[in-house]
Amino acid sequence: MRILHLGVYDRNIGDSVALLNARRSWDQIIPNIEWSQKNIESFWARKNDVAYCRKFFLSLSGKVDAILVGGGGLIEDYHGQGTNYKLPFNREILEACPVPVFFHGVGLNVFRGNTGYREEAVQAIQETIDYSSGFSVRNDGSYEKMRDWVGLDTSKVCIIPDPGLLFLDRFNIPEKEELTIGGFQPAINVGKYINENRFLNDSNLETVKNLSIGRLTFPHTIKDAQSFTLNSICTPQEFDLYKKTENLDRFIENYKKIDYIVAMRGHGQLMSIGLNIPGIYLSTQDKVLDFSILNGYEDYNIDIREENWREELDRKIYLLTEKNSELARKWYNLRETNLPTWYQQSNKFIKECLKKTV
Repeated sequence: MRILHLGVYDRNIGDSVALLNARRSWDQIIPNIEWSQKNIESFWARKNDVAYCRKFFLSLSGKVDAILVGGGGLIEDYHGQGTNYKLPFNREILEACPVPVFFHGVGLNVFRGNTGYREEAVQAIQETIDYSSGFSVRNDGSYEKMRDWVGLDTSKVCIIPDPGLLFLDRFNIPEKEELTIGGFQPAINVGKYINENRFLNDSNLETVKNLSIGRLTFPHTIKDAQSFTLNSICTPQEFDLYKKTENLDRFIENYKKIDYIVAMRGHGQLMSIGLNIPGIYLSTQDKVLDFSILNGYEDYNIDIREENWREELDRKIYLLTEKNSELARKWYNLRETNLPTWYQQSNKFIKECLKKTV
């Protein structure tokens, strides 16, 4: 089978890992897939022009058997685009596609402070759901946000694990009896508006930066690498190499150096769970908080909007890392319970997609 895989490649660690893990999950179900790839950013350069997108997908006739989109945070209102949102799809474009189009564990991007999606963006997203051959979103509250906040009809939408959770036992980080060496996975954005709503005030930002003291820091974006240099596993220049698909496994190997993590980004949270590294999750955006609530990790989540959040964060870290920690034992048991369900959901979606390619 020949599959064209669309995604945002080599831009940040989390989305790149999600793309790679999604592909490897399909390889587990379908033998001998011939993969090709296209960066969705090439459509953005054309402002998702509908005529251009139709022409491109029509040109795939006889060249591929299916199109796979994602993972990654790809559902988002995106001004100035011909499709009115982030992806190069709507009804008109999907009707021109000569092969089935599947969306694998994509995320709905909603940053704190957002007031809503425009009507024309909602319409295009709904058309994409309705005219796709299979549409799934990641298990971080994306489904609930699509249904309740955006107001979409989600009857055709499946919930599957974010691919960043499923490493297919490639790294096998063992369970630790003592959690002594800490890691920190930070989050900061380029956009001033997003940062203001993420951190709420400058004091919080400075307090967050202090979390890298005494902990190995794992940047997931170039902005992370530039802003959180203390104890970082890489310089900003080295990060440019790590984020490339061919170097991702080298980056992930660094996670073996730590016993626990304080994670802020969605993929910082998800990857560490997938790698079997216990953590405390500092939510400054809803997707971290929502994943925690929806998947049983409430006791491991601290939200920056909480009063005395830093003191509570320190308390949870202490409980996680104390000798014979009940919180750590509960974390390991929770992951062991969740993983079979997550693999089952992912495999079921892929098998259902396969039925539509024959």
